[in-house]
Formats: sequence, C-alpha cells, structure tokens
Amino acid sequence: MRKVRIVTGVLTILVSFSTVVYSQDYNILKRRKGDPSLVAHYKFDDGRGPRCLDLSGHVNHGSLRGGPAGKGAAIGKDIDWTVYPDYSIILYLAKIGDRGPNWVVEGKENSALKFDGIDDWVEVYDSASLCPPDEITIEAWIKTPAAAGGPILCKYTGYLLETEKGRIRFVLDMMEESPSILMGKTELPSATWVHIAATFDGSRLKIYLNGEVDGSLERAGPICISSANLKIGYKDYPSQRDYFQGVIDEVRIYSRALTQDEVKTHYEGKELED
Repeated sequence: MRKVRIVTGVLTILVSFSTVVYSQDYNILKRRKGDPSLVAHYKFDDGRGPRCLDLSGHVNHGSLRGGPAGKGAAIGKDIDWTVYPDYSIILYLAKIGDRGPNWVVEGKENSALKFDGIDDWVEVYDSASLCPPDEITIEAWIKTPAAAGGPILCKYTGYLLETEKGRIRFVLDMMEESPSILMGKTELPSATWVHIAATFDGSRLKIYLNGEVDGSLERAGPICISSANLKIGYKDYPSQRDYFQGVIDEVRIYSRALTQDEVKTHYEGKELED
C-alpha cells in the first residue's frame, strides 16, 4: 500500500492507495480508432461522485454543479477517488456539501442524472473537440414531467438542444448568419423515455424523435466556434437562463451528421459498427 500526503495552505490530507482496479469500461475510455467523430459521450453510469466521465476518449469530463442535492453528488463516507482516462486522480472528500443533479438508478441504461429544474447542471470545460465547424450531431435520452423539460445541452453562441412547449427545439449559430432555429412537430409524452437527436450536415438541420425525422430546415454555412463551456441541463444565454427538469441519459456529440439509420440504431439500443 502506498500513501500520498497532499498539503494545502490550510489542510493536510493523508490518502492511502491500494491496488488500482480499472472499471470494465476502461477500454472504452481510450480514444476510439473506429469512431473519431464521437467527441463526447456521457453514459452517466458513474452512479456517484461530483464528476461524470466522457467515454469518447477526448477527455471532455463533466462536473456536477448547482444547489444541494440529496444523494446526487454523494462522495463517499470518507475519501473516494477515481482514475480518469488522462490518468489524473480525482479525490472526493466527504461532507463538503453535496451539489448538483441527483444520480438515479432508473436510467434508460443503468444510472442517469435527474435535474430539478431550479439550479442543477453539468459543466464541461471548452475544448476544440466540442466545436465542430462543419457538421454536428447531438443525441440524448430524456424523461420529463408534463409541461417540464428545458435546455438539454447548450454551448452558448454555438449550439443548443432543448424542449420548448413540449417539443424539441434545435438552435445552431452560424458564421455571418442569424441563428438557425428548428422546432420539432411532435409533442413529447410526459414521464416517458424518448430518444432525441439533432443533426446538421452543412446544408440542412434535422430533428429526430425516437429514430424518425420530426423536423427539417435547409440552411448552409459553417457553425460558429464557441469558446463557452458546454452545459448539460442549463442554458446560460445572457438574456435567458433556464434549467432542465427531468432525467437525462446517454448524451453523445459527434463532429459529423449521423444518418437516419445511425440515429435509429442508437434508438434501438445498439452501437454503431466501426
């Protein structure tokens, strides 16, 4: 057993490390040679802790933010720790104060994150991989109460996927053009898991609901390169701030437009072939 002493200006922490056991998903954490366009993938299967892993291999890990949350960001009784794909070690200190969305076991696949619609979100620091200039796909599974929902994923001055008035809304900021806004046609069911996706292939925006096209808009031009942090469950527009209410699972971002068959593959719970 190896002991490491971490010293700060006001606090000294003695941490004991025994054998490091990687999770069964460790190989997934490495950069996927067969799918370089997958730039972020949050399964939310972490189940605990103040961070969520990005399984794409691009190290776009998220941090849980917001107000007090039951067992949402519970971090262990004493000290817990996780080894991330970039080999950084994050220590979780107990009783600092639980913050952010709740970890729940009733996800679409394993665990998921439940957002209260008041002050919960996940924040991902800006990176070049999260700013695809020509094409993009955003996917997620969501379940919301009646007349709830809100922003699912937002990168200010870049892209936004949300629900508004019970329908899917996709906003894409374009270089030298006004924002492209596409509304879905179908009202989402309440308290039911639905798979939503939004794509842009350089000339057309599309929205998918449960694998089927739910809206389309012709629009050409490169996507604005945003320097803002990525937010899950929170829209931080200066003139409009809003939070998501409901459960989010299986968030993915691609730097290309998936085809309808590929979107449908994910809706059916399958993985794309390399």
